[in-house]
Amino acid sequence: MNSEKNHFRDMRINKFTLSFKDSKEKAYQQYYFKDSLIVFRVALILVTFLYGFFALLDVTVAPAQKEYLFIIRFVFVIPYLLIVFGLSFFKFFKKIWQILLFFSFILGGTGIILMIVRMPDNLTYYAGLMLVFSAGYFFVKLRFIYATVAGWITLLIFVCAAVWFSSIPRELIIAYSFFYISANLISMFAAYYIEYFNRKNFFLTNQLNQNKIELQELNTNLESQVKARTEQLATSEKKFRTLVEKANDIIFSITKEGLFTYVSPNWKGILGHDADEVIGKSFIDFIHLEDINGFTKLLNSFEEPDRSNVYFEYRVKHNNGEWKWHVSSFTPQFNQEGKVDSLIGIAHDVSERKMAESAVIQSQRLSAIGEMASAVAHDFNNSLQIIFSNLEIALLDKNISHQTKKYLETIKTSATDASSRVQLLQRFSGKKQHRTRYEKVSLNKIVEDVIVQSRPLWKDRQEEKGSEISIQTKYSEMPSVYGNEGELRSVLYNLVKNSIEAMPEGGKLYFETGLYQNGAYVQITDSGIGMDEETKTRVFQPFFTTKGFEIGRGLGMSGAYSIIKEHKGELKIIDTAPGKGTTIEIFLPLPKEKIVNQEKIAVEEFTGTAKILWVDDEPMIQEIAKDLIDALGHQGTLVSSGQEALDQLDQNEFDLVITDIGMPRMNGWQLADKINERFGGKVKIAALTGWGNQFDDDERTSHKIDFVLSKPIKINELRLLINKAMKLNK
Repeated sequence: MNSEKNHFRDMRINKFTLSFKDSKEKAYQQYYFKDSLIVFRVALILVTFLYGFFALLDVTVAPAQKEYLFIIRFVFVIPYLLIVFGLSFFKFFKKIWQILLFFSFILGGTGIILMIVRMPDNLTYYAGLMLVFSAGYFFVKLRFIYATVAGWITLLIFVCAAVWFSSIPRELIIAYSFFYISANLISMFAAYYIEYFNRKNFFLTNQLNQNKIELQELNTNLESQVKARTEQLATSEKKFRTLVEKANDIIFSITKEGLFTYVSPNWKGILGHDADEVIGKSFIDFIHLEDINGFTKLLNSFEEPDRSNVYFEYRVKHNNGEWKWHVSSFTPQFNQEGKVDSLIGIAHDVSERKMAESAVIQSQRLSAIGEMASAVAHDFNNSLQIIFSNLEIALLDKNISHQTKKYLETIKTSATDASSRVQLLQRFSGKKQHRTRYEKVSLNKIVEDVIVQSRPLWKDRQEEKGSEISIQTKYSEMPSVYGNEGELRSVLYNLVKNSIEAMPEGGKLYFETGLYQNGAYVQITDSGIGMDEETKTRVFQPFFTTKGFEIGRGLGMSGAYSIIKEHKGELKIIDTAPGKGTTIEIFLPLPKEKIVNQEKIAVEEFTGTAKILWVDDEPMIQEIAKDLIDALGHQGTLVSSGQEALDQLDQNEFDLVITDIGMPRMNGWQLADKINERFGGKVKIAALTGWGNQFDDDERTSHKIDFVLSKPIKINELRLLINKAMKLNK
C-alpha cells in the first residue's frame, strides 16, 4: 500500500481521473493515441461487425420486431460507428477521439436498451448489454474516466427505460440492475488499474529513457576525454555501474544479431539465471516461441535509417520454468561508420498488468456462460418433468409388453442422466445446491448402461466413417458403492466420449472393473492418440481443451473430476503416451457402514385419499401433476397463481399444498408466507422448483416449508412425499 502511495506521489497523478498533474499528461495522450490507434480501428470494426451480425439473432428470436431492431442497428448505431472509424484517418481525430468513443458507448448501450424495452420477455438482449459494457471498458481503448461515466449513464438509461417505458417486472428490473451494477463496478475497477499500470509503465519508461540519455551523454564525454581524464573516467564508470545495479529493471546490451554482451546483476534476482548463463546466448533462447518472429522483425527494423527507440512486449522464461511478461525499450548504438553494431535494452516486468487484463476477460466469460447455463437448466428441467412423468405413468400400465417396458426403462435411464447433467449446468451457473442424494449403486451396471447409451458414438458414427471401434469388458464381482447413479453415468459417458474422439481412425475400447483393498475401480483403456506430459498435467483444469474452443469448452473433464471428488473418490490417468493410447481410472471408496438409501426408508403407506392443492404457472406441468396425483389415487386441484391458491384455501380444506417457487407476481416463498400468516402455520407446504435445490435449510425454515420436491418429479418421490405429509401433525 505504501509503495502504491509513493508511486502516486512520484508520478504526480490524480487518483480519481488518473491524469498527470504536469506536462507529462500531454505527452501521455500523444503516446496513448499513437499506441492505440491501430488496435482501436480493428476493435471498432469488429464491434461494428458484431453489432450488425447479431441482426441474424433478431431474425431468429424476434422476427416480428426485426424492422424495429434493424432501424436501431443499421440507421443509428452502425452508421455512427462507421463515421467514427472514418474520422480516425484525419489529423484532428486525436483531439476528439475519446469524446466520440464516449458517445459510441452510450449509443450502443441505448440501442440494446431500446431492444430490451420493446421485448422485455426476450432474455437474449439482456446479455447484449453486457457485451456493450465489455467493449466500452476494455476493447475500444476508451479511457477509464470516460468509460466509467458512460457506463453509469448507460445503466441509468436502462433503469429509467425499464421503470417508465417497459412492462418488465420489478423483480427482474432489480435483479438485472444489481447484475449490471456489479458488472459495472468490476469493470470500472479493472479498467482503473489497467490504465493505472499503463500510465505507470509510461512514467517508468520515461524515467528510464531520461536515465539512458544521461548515461549516453556521460559515455560520450568519457570517450572524448579518455586519455586525458583517466581518473574521471573510472569515477564515472563506477557511477554508471552503481546506477545499473540498483535499478529495478533489467539493463542489458545485445549485438545486432541478438547475442547478449551484458546483463545487469539484477537479472539473477528477477529471472533466476546467473550472468554467465546469459552472456553469449541469443535473446531468442529466453523468449516464448510465439514471440520470436516479432523480435526478428525488431532486429531487422534497425537496418532502416533514422531508427531510434523501439518498444517490444514479449514473454521471457524464468529459470524455474515460469513465463513472465516483459516490455523492453531498445536503443541502437552506432559505430564510427554510423551503422548499428549493438542495442541497449531496458526490460520492465508487466506481468501484473497482463494478469489483470486476463482476469477481467475470464470474469466476463464466466459471467455470461453462467447466466446462460442457469436459464437453460431451468427450461430443460421443465421438459424433463414432462418426459419423466409420462414415462412413469406409462410404466404403471400392466398391459404393456416386456419389450415395450424395456424400451421405456432405457428412455427413463437416459432422462435420469440428462437430469444429472442439468445439475452440472446449475453448479456451473453458481446456483446453490443441497448435498447430492447418494444411494447404493452398481459400478458394473453403470458401465453396461453407458456402453448402451454411447453406442451411436462407438458404432453408428464409426460405421458412417468406414471405421470400427471394438468394445471389450472384464467385470469383477464386487459390492455396491455409495453414490449418485446419474452423476456417475455422466462422468463415465464423458470419459467414453473423450476416448472415442481420441481414436479418429477407430480402435479398441476396454472396460475393466475390480476391487482394491479400500475401494472399487473402473478403468477405461483406449488405443487412441494418447497424451503428452503437458496435456496429462492439465487435463482436469477448467477451460483446458485440446480440441479448440469451437469444438470443446474445456469443462467436461474438470466437471467429471469435481463429481468424483464429491464422491470422496479419485479420477486419474493411469497410463498414457503419445501414440500409445490412454488408461484412465475412476476409484470410489467402499462404504465403512451399511448404505442406507434415504429415499427408500420404509414409510407407512397412506391408504386414504389426500386432497392436494398444486400451484404452478406452467400449463403442461399442471396436466402432468394432475395425471400423477390421479395415478396415486388422490384428489388434486390445480391452480396457476398464488392468489388463486389463497382463494381455494379460503373455500376448501386441503391436506397438502405443493407450490412452484418461480412464478410471476407472487412467487412460492411469498405464497408460503401468506398461507402461514393466514392459517396460523397449520397448512402443510411443499416447495417445488425447476431450478434445482437452490435454497438452503435456513431459507426453507424461514418460510416454514415442510417439504422440498425438485423437478423432474418421480412418481415414487411424490408418493413418499404424500405419505410423509399425511403422517405429519401440525
